Amino acid sequence: MAVILRQEVFGGTLFENIQGKREVPEHPLVQQTINDCLTEAMDIEGLKELISAIENGTLTLVARDLREPSPFAQEIINARPYAFLDDAPFEERRTNAIRNRSWLDPAETQSYSALDESAIAQVREEAWPLVRSVDEMHDALFSLGFVTLPEVQRYGYESWLQSLAQQGRACLLHASNTLWVAAERVPCLQSIFPEASCEPTLHLPEVLLNEQWEDDVALREILRRRLEGLGPVTAAQLAEEIGLRVSAVEVALIGLETEGFVFRGQFSTALEAAGVQWCERRLLQRIHRYTIESHRQSIKPVSLQSYMRFLFDLHEITPQRIPTRPVLVPAAADGQSLLQRTLNRLDGLAAPATQWEADVYPARISAYDPSWLDVMCISGRLVWGRYSLPSVRTVTQSDGSDSGKTRKAGPVKSTPITMLMRSNLDIWESLALTQRLDNPREMPALSTVAAKIEDDLLRHGASFFDQISRRTALLRSQLEQGLAELVSVGRITSDSFTGLRALLTPDARKPGGHANGRRRATFGVEDAGRWSLLSDSPDTSASAPSAPNAGDGALSTEQMERLIMIYLQRWGVLFKRVLERESFAPSWRELLYTLRRMELQGILRGGRFIAGVSGEQFALPETVTSLRQFGKNQDAAERSTEYVSLAAADPVNLLGIVLPDARLPKTSRNRVLYKDGMPLAVLEGGKVSFLREVDPQEQWQLQQVLMHREFPARLRAYIGTS
Repeated sequence: MAVILRQEVFGGTLFENIQGKREVPEHPLVQQTINDCLTEAMDIEGLKELISAIENGTLTLVARDLREPSPFAQEIINARPYAFLDDAPFEERRTNAIRNRSWLDPAETQSYSALDESAIAQVREEAWPLVRSVDEMHDALFSLGFVTLPEVQRYGYESWLQSLAQQGRACLLHASNTLWVAAERVPCLQSIFPEASCEPTLHLPEVLLNEQWEDDVALREILRRRLEGLGPVTAAQLAEEIGLRVSAVEVALIGLETEGFVFRGQFSTALEAAGVQWCERRLLQRIHRYTIESHRQSIKPVSLQSYMRFLFDLHEITPQRIPTRPVLVPAAADGQSLLQRTLNRLDGLAAPATQWEADVYPARISAYDPSWLDVMCISGRLVWGRYSLPSVRTVTQSDGSDSGKTRKAGPVKSTPITMLMRSNLDIWESLALTQRLDNPREMPALSTVAAKIEDDLLRHGASFFDQISRRTALLRSQLEQGLAELVSVGRITSDSFTGLRALLTPDARKPGGHANGRRRATFGVEDAGRWSLLSDSPDTSASAPSAPNAGDGALSTEQMERLIMIYLQRWGVLFKRVLERESFAPSWRELLYTLRRMELQGILRGGRFIAGVSGEQFALPETVTSLRQFGKNQDAAERSTEYVSLAAADPVNLLGIVLPDARLPKTSRNRVLYKDGMPLAVLEGGKVSFLREVDPQEQWQLQQVLMHREFPARLRAYIGTS
């Protein structure tokens, strides 16, 4: 009809009139078409009455979480073309993910629900917490609700649990059965077993003692936690573990089923004779996916080598090849856009002050221009500063004893500086505040000059260098030293990155200094723009929180989801070990709750994507496709050998975290060379060491690739040759 109208009605002058005035023409065919759409294809009058009834409260809306679509919803889902508003990539997946088992023939249902035992075993292994330390043991106790004595013996938890008991973080709960529980779970379990006793006796904080649990709610909560770490299980098994009647456990499971949290059915053939089985919805979905996917082999986990090649490609790090010596490529026309993408990927990471422009950006951007970074800062899209906790350094005497005096040092080349996108500043400030609250540490005492500058900025707000100088009556050298000290302890920042460059530049190389024939810097501290206090500094976080939860540092649900998307943009695949590379991150336990929920929503995929990495892994669907492609091309004969030389402090350098090699100190001189995604050589303390056997004739060429660095000549004043 639309095509006919365009040809018969919207022709000549009439169509031009519509384009110019954007009005619906008074044409009989147009009016008739609109009337047919609104009254015959749709019931516009009925819709108006329905909306009015909802607005005036005549109709009450009740939300129900059902195990399967209602007949009305099923009619919409089965519409062709898709009648619901959803992005194209999700249409097919979400439609295929919805199963209407109650509408199927019973024989077909029995065949359809048959799950592969290997898939069940794999999901059970992934869901059960991985314990390698005392803290991880505590997380496992908290996540599972409790751990039985047979499970303690099976997994060898005895030593860790004894350590937790000595610390007052866990105990043996003697009830119908003897269970190991975390201290936080004791009030919940004691509401189920009022006569239960703890060994050893725990001294719980007031907030836990005041918790009030109804016995049925407490039982549902404990079963909810247990089901998240188990696969298909029967009510009799759960009742035997916790020490309750089967009927009481079944009532709680039915309550969880009503919430849509758990499903019942015949899932595992090994438990078929035991009766009805129960399985947590997310785990059942994953088991089902592992079973029915025809391309099971295509999701075979890729090697760490393939993942590193994928990571280099994700960060747009240009590989090098020998014997050709790396050549500086002319700046691309979209250099500013490339820097924007790089900043988005590295948002919230910390690196030594000089490493950003000496190694990190040049490795990703050909002919990097420092003015691009200044533009990003001045525009307000980027913020720099020290957000990690500074340490107090004391001055030692000649005999090695502590003098009791604190050394006031300005920023050095190794000072960790974090680059933050202002759009996500609320997340990083909350995480930094959480770090300060969880790790209380004595802040370094400021010198008189630095304290005077901080007080001036606190009273007058962001100010230029000459304004601070005029108000404080400090000498130029004193003011620079004071600003440098405040930067080093994470108190202030400036409008542009030039401020940090100026503070790191030796006096002899600053404008007007004696450079002894060397190139002088083209920037000074006056070019930094305004200096201002960081909003999460100890003096300002309490008075001016930037986020709704800034008082305790807790992230909201929206902030947590945004943080996960930042991590996925940076790492491609998110797993526990990679968080060690983050400057400050929530615990894996906190992230796991949101990750699993996003998996249920169809946003993420959970599973095992990288071999050699334990625990659950999450990625975007499109990332999984790209990662598989790197795995398929790993042994391609036509692919050329690629070398990547990175600074040890580069965020993408995962040596010692996910790669089975020794750690490399993240100093400014240390570097690592990767060959096709695997570490080949390291430069440590000025000495090159090869991690694998290399032909002696190639060693010299590889050393040149390893030590080669490219950065703008104008930055040599503060980067130097380090």
